[in-house]
Amino acid sequence: MPSLFKSILTLLVGLVLSHGAMAGTFQISPIRITLSGKKPIAVLTVRNDSTESSVMQLRVMSWSQSGNDDIYTPTDEVLATPPIFTVPAGGTQIIRVGIRRKADARLELAYRLFLQEVPVTNVATQDSGVRVALRFGIPVFVTPANKSPKPLLDWRVMVESPKTLRIEAVNRGDAHVQISGVALNSASGGPMLAEYRGMHYLLPKQGRNWLVPVDQVPPLGTPLKVLAQTDAGEFHANLALEP
Repeated sequence: MPSLFKSILTLLVGLVLSHGAMAGTFQISPIRITLSGKKPIAVLTVRNDSTESSVMQLRVMSWSQSGNDDIYTPTDEVLATPPIFTVPAGGTQIIRVGIRRKADARLELAYRLFLQEVPVTNVATQDSGVRVALRFGIPVFVTPANKSPKPLLDWRVMVESPKTLRIEAVNRGDAHVQISGVALNSASGGPMLAEYRGMHYLLPKQGRNWLVPVDQVPPLGTPLKVLAQTDAGEFHANLALEP
């Protein structure tokens, strides 16, 4: 989804519920925040394009990973204000986000700023329908002090079953990478063997895996080529199929 790399993300929540109730429509810019010792504060803009006002609340969580799981824990290392606010119909709200600790000397730090819409009953129309609240997480990264961090991916491909391969990636770099697709080919050429499409962040020193179906698993030791599309460019790797 190339739109994820644009500076403005339009969130269209078209969930038509009982009595025609619908969640709000928002524009949030930017969709990713990077802070540093030289740039400790950033500004986020929320615009409400719906015909009703919306109450929003903020919560910042520390972000880590374990395998394929994202783990969020409460933190006060990043401050976002105002913590709760109302965006009028057609109006905007400015949010200020700031780091409250020193940047790590080696690794990029990761957080998520969650914007949660607070459901409000419309008394005037006596709307008894259920309203689904919008919740969106903005990645917040803090770059290491005195360095330009970069991701570095190591790859493995293993046999999961007679019709399935497991592709594994480990980010040995000091910055995150957002992977949007992985293609697997024979090193000797020919048609693509397998492909995975989906947006996933891989934080520094973390790994994840993808199970991909194939028509037939190649013999063990077959030379393979991995091509990954990421927000840091294309990553290539030559390797051999493992058991």
